[in-house]
Amino acid sequence: MAYRATLDYGRPAWPLRAAAPRAGAPPTPPPTVAVLRFALPRALRAAVLVHDARGQVTRTLLTGELAAGEHACGWDGRDEHHVLAPAGEYTLRLEVAERLVTARRVSIS
Repeated sequence: MAYRATLDYGRPAWPLRAAAPRAGAPPTPPPTVAVLRFALPRALRAAVLVHDARGQVTRTLLTGELAAGEHACGWDGRDEHHVLAPAGEYTLRLEVAERLVTARRVSIS
């Protein structure tokens, strides 16, 4: 089964707000370090994880059953506790049906 995945650096995973937020409007999301875009040929269980250079999970970005089609998952450079991750090398891993499909390296300086 073929899967397609790309990694975009420094692009938001969502549209950025052009005007200043109104009172009561949701906050503008933080800048994104990387966006992993991928397509699934059918509904499957998938996970996107960020690992540090030691192989430890820094953050779980997505996990669960996803519909067939295009998906995007952005990482803002923060860990599971929403604290900025230290400078270094990180790997975004896409796992589908509990198998590694792709891994992309990201550097934070």
